[in-house]
Amino acid sequence: MVFDREGYSAELYRYLEGKDQGEGKRRALFISWAKYSDKWVNDLAEEQFNRVAQVTYEIRKAEVIPYLETTRTMSKYGKIRAVVIQNGRDKKRAAIYTNGTAQEIGAESIVQLICRRWGEENAIKELLHKHLINYTPGYVLEQLEEQPLVDNPEVRELKKQRAGLVSELNGLQIALANQLLDRPASKRRTPPRSQKEILDDITVVESKIVLTDR
Repeated sequence: MVFDREGYSAELYRYLEGKDQGEGKRRALFISWAKYSDKWVNDLAEEQFNRVAQVTYEIRKAEVIPYLETTRTMSKYGKIRAVVIQNGRDKKRAAIYTNGTAQEIGAESIVQLICRRWGEENAIKELLHKHLINYTPGYVLEQLEEQPLVDNPEVRELKKQRAGLVSELNGLQIALANQLLDRPASKRRTPPRSQKEILDDITVVESKIVLTDR
């Protein structure tokens, strides 16, 4: 399995190595970019990068990448094999982690696989955008055994709006009752409204409540 830094996880590495099942119970050989390695890889001496791997591509020129092999101790995993590469004009460094031994997979193959990984993703993007072929290997769509219903994300806001409309309707009904009972209006800065105006507003608010409920 070859994956990016997003797959960096001691728990995942332990599972693939089969550490939960005992020695010799490996589930898969993995190769992954390492996270949180910027400091220690840059502390390595330049002369330690005394080996090179030639990485070939389909449409790009081959490139020679200096590298070194070492062992690191990863929290919650333990000792892990690391291949550190140095690439580009600025000699940028990055670490690759794997549970494969030197006998199972050579460092040159590890560098080749991880460096060509983006080529596969770019090919998928090109198929999608240029040829409208939507193919994503490694992703399997499975329906859930149970299909729980979830609230529409707008429900919370609609409930707030409805509560405001109900409050407004209550105020209008009180105003109408005061008109019908011919109660003296309280001290206001605006003249009292007619029964027809209040009834029209009540009709509008009731319609809004019905629409919100729907």
